[in-house]
Amino acid sequence: MKAQAEIIREVLTFSIGVGVVSACTLIFSTYIPNIVINSLADAYLFNLATHFDLLLNDVYLIISHFPNSSIVYIYPMPRTILGSSYELRMRNFQACARLLSPARELCKNSSLPQNVEVTGNFIGGEAIVLNGTHLLSGDIIISVSSK
Repeated sequence: MKAQAEIIREVLTFSIGVGVVSACTLIFSTYIPNIVINSLADAYLFNLATHFDLLLNDVYLIISHFPNSSIVYIYPMPRTILGSSYELRMRNFQACARLLSPARELCKNSSLPQNVEVTGNFIGGEAIVLNGTHLLSGDIIISVSSK
């Protein structure tokens, strides 16, 4: 009887151990790749938002020297990132990059001055079109669109 009880205890301990290991493997095999993918997506979105802010600053620096004028700045962009379409836009003086599927967004503070108004957005086309206008009042409007 004592030997049977020890065998049953060992089998139960082994079964519980296998169950715990299986559960941990299932949980970590699901979450670890997601953590890595999400970290890569965030890094790429941050780079896109930074690049967008730099492009806007390029237009600002050029147009700010020519009052009452306009320029069009066209820059090639990738159609998709990480297999998804994306959007670039300004919101509350922040440059934002957003994946459309799965929905994920990252915004960073823009270095543009307060007299610059940015309208429109870029949604995954061949090129981003930035149309800068320097008004007589000193304000600068940059409209963003896709080509």
